[in-house]
Amino acid sequence: MTICRQLQELAFDADDAERMGAAYEQALVLLKLKDRGDPLTELIANHIIEVVAQTGEREPKTICALALDRLYGTDRKLNGERSY
Repeated sequence: MTICRQLQELAFDADDAERMGAAYEQALVLLKLKDRGDPLTELIANHIIEVVAQTGEREPKTICALALDRLYGTDRKLNGERSY
């Protein structure tokens, strides 16, 4: 898992790492990414780590949504809700 390798180098506690892992897995499912070697998976992992580091967010679903917002470069909403 791409995010695990990156988290080993950073100073996050086990609970944060678990939450980020859950957000990462959720993002991969939402984007239908199965190939963990796809460069996009590393970009998603980076966005998830940045979201937690910058916001302190603790809810995996919200971390995932914020990371995907960063991935798309905007807050994509459809009828008041995210489209992913």
